[in-house]
Amino acid sequence: MNTEKNQNKTYPCNELLRAKLREIRDAAESIWSNNKFANRLGISSAVISQYLSERGCIYSGDIKTLEAKIEDFLRNEERRRTSGVDTILCEPVEQMLKAFNYIRKTNDIGAIVAESGEGKTRGVELIREHNPLAMLFHVRAWSSDKGSLQSALWDVIPHIGYDNQTKRATYIATSLRGSDRPLIVDDAHKLTRPALHLLFDLWDETNIPIVLIGTSEIIEKLQDDSQRFSRVGIHFTVTPDPKKSRALIAHLVKTLAPDANGDKEELLELCDQVARQHGHFRSVHKQLKLAAELRATVDPAPTWPSAFRASHKMLLRQYHLQ
Repeated sequence: MNTEKNQNKTYPCNELLRAKLREIRDAAESIWSNNKFANRLGISSAVISQYLSERGCIYSGDIKTLEAKIEDFLRNEERRRTSGVDTILCEPVEQMLKAFNYIRKTNDIGAIVAESGEGKTRGVELIREHNPLAMLFHVRAWSSDKGSLQSALWDVIPHIGYDNQTKRATYIATSLRGSDRPLIVDDAHKLTRPALHLLFDLWDETNIPIVLIGTSEIIEKLQDDSQRFSRVGIHFTVTPDPKKSRALIAHLVKTLAPDANGDKEELLELCDQVARQHGHFRSVHKQLKLAAELRATVDPAPTWPSAFRASHKMLLRQYHLQ
């Protein structure tokens, strides 16, 4: 009797989030299923089936941690949908994956440095796809402090057995000790120095791999404290090879300018000029999207190279195209 009663019991959850996930799964021509959700989230299909049950959420586990993973998944999917470009395994991303795996296998604290527009965000996406159990913290202007970092860590660990008396920082360290779960900190250069200090203390207590991904400013913050700097292991700088970068530019052009046809080579050359400047591939992406909008709204439609040059003048650029 009690078993049947427990099977019919539902648990409080974020109903808007649950409805959003069901909507994505049940949409016409949807590519998503419970199994695909589970694979992307790094959980069992039984968990997602219970969470999305017709009767309501019948999953009795750590719902807060599950929903944090779902929210992260939805953010990444929204980014891909908005950009209109799928992430591919290009050279800068391959470099990030290689550096990440060195840090993961040595259980070290390491820094991966890449300048804005070189593919940090896309690299993080693919790292997470290859390592679904990795914890990810995106640093924002409003979450760069020690308290925000600790709250984010609290949200991604199970709370089963927590006694509400132990300090959260102590419980986090105890829960992660020996787990080997990598912690990825994206835009780590924005962290305050006290937040960095918390990360190094966390590493001392847990020996989990900690991956700091950001611009060169993160190295400056590490160098100004000799104790922190001496504990950093791998320091890897992403250095895109212009020859290999052409493959990513070609992917952007193929996706955003599929009808370039005879203008394709000239357009690739113009994109290559932009990719070599500040903003790199992000600037190429932004400029191609604006060029596509110009072609769609101007009559007669300009050629792709003409639209790309026109969009260049509309954007904040400190150089001229050849």
